[in-house]
Amino acid sequence: MKRTFLPVKLPIVGWVLISALNAWAIVKGSFVDNGITWNYKISDTFVEVACSTASGNIEIPAEIIHGGKSYRVTRIGQFSTGSRGITGVTIPDGITEIGDSAFRSCYNLYEVSIPGSVTKIGDKAFYECSALCEVSIP
Repeated sequence: MKRTFLPVKLPIVGWVLISALNAWAIVKGSFVDNGITWNYKISDTFVEVACSTASGNIEIPAEIIHGGKSYRVTRIGQFSTGSRGITGVTIPDGITEIGDSAFRSCYNLYEVSIPGSVTKIGDKAFYECSALCEVSIP
């Protein structure tokens, strides 16, 4: 009698496939803080925030809360056109990346404070920020 282990292999293959898919899962959400709408993405490798509506001086949040759990923000994503009125940005220590086109077309952005924790600034992160005059980097 020949034995086949196919029924045993399928659950293992299925488990591996599900595990691989979960590794790529990204949780998305949004919240409002001090009148600013923030969008966020959480994955197993980064926590990203981006602003959809803001003006004046803003401070990037250092952490977000999702599902009752606190997550340290590590990356700044692309701001939307609703944020063109931003004049100043303070980035907290702990942020490691400013994403591609993060502040693109924030025409009124005058000053930015970038902490030493930032190790990557993406392509065109400050493209068309024609008013940008002051950049503080430790």
